[in-house]
Amino acid sequence: MVMVYRMPTEQKIMRFWQWFEQNQSEIFSLLKTEPQQANQKVNNRLKSLNRLVVAHLSMDENKNKGRFVLSADGIEALFPIVEEIMRYTPDLENWEFLSFIPPQQLEPDYPVDSDIRLKDLKFKLTETDESKYTLDVYVLDLDQDKFYQVLSRVFQIVRLLLGEYRTVKFIDKININPLEGSQQLPPLYKLPEHLA
Repeated sequence: MVMVYRMPTEQKIMRFWQWFEQNQSEIFSLLKTEPQQANQKVNNRLKSLNRLVVAHLSMDENKNKGRFVLSADGIEALFPIVEEIMRYTPDLENWEFLSFIPPQQLEPDYPVDSDIRLKDLKFKLTETDESKYTLDVYVLDLDQDKFYQVLSRVFQIVRLLLGEYRTVKFIDKININPLEGSQQLPPLYKLPEHLA
C-alpha cells in the first residue's frame, strides 16, 4: 500500500521559514549549548508542515555555521515534501541547508560492534524488478546471538555510507549472512562506488 501525504501550502512553508529566519540567532546560540533543545524547538514548529519530516540541526565548528538537514525519515513518499520545503530556504550567513541526510565516509576500522569492524563486512547486490537492489551483507564470524544487533547496525551503516536519498532509492531489502572463507566479495565500505 502506498501512503499519500498532503503537500504543505506555499504560504505555510513561507511562514515556517520566516519564523526560522526571525529566530535564527536564538536557535544558533541554543544549538551551541543545548543541541537537543534546538532540534526540539525547530521540529515542534516543523510539525505545522508535516508531522513525519524531521530536521537534524548540528554545528559545523570549522565554519562556525549551523547545519539544517531536512529528512524524510527514510519514507520515499515524503521526498517531494522535503524537496518542496527546501525550495524556500532563506539565504542565511550562519546556516547551511541540506535536503536528506548526506552520506559519510567511513573508515574500514569503523566499529559495527565490539568484535566486528566494517572491513569484516562484504556485500553482493542483486537487481530487483523495481530497479532497486537486494543488498546481501556477509559478516565474518557472525555470532547468531548477536544477529539482530548486527542487522540493526548494518542498516545504520548502509544509511551512513549512502545517505538517506540513495539508500531509499536504491536499496529494496538487506539480508545478513555468515561469510564463508572462500567467498571473494567487495568490502561493504566500497558500496557507494557500486551505486554511483
